[in-house]
Amino acid sequence: SKRRSLTYLQHLLIDTARPLLELGDLTVQQIADQVGYGDTSSFARLFRERVGLSPGAYRRRFRPENGIEPSSK
Repeated sequence: SKRRSLTYLQHLLIDTARPLLELGDLTVQQIADQVGYGDTSSFARLFRERVGLSPGAYRRRFRPENGIEPSSK
């Protein structure tokens, strides 16, 4: 069905964006463009709905502002 295809595509976009947020230096707008989501606010809203965090908050979980890596305990 169309709905199932859209849901699959959205999951694919989010799964592609995650490592870019975790490891890359691209802005959220650049990442949205790169994964094929032309509207940054729509991408951010979809990301928040699927992941439970905004793209910026998700990035901060992996790359804290102070440069100290989270411990691996």
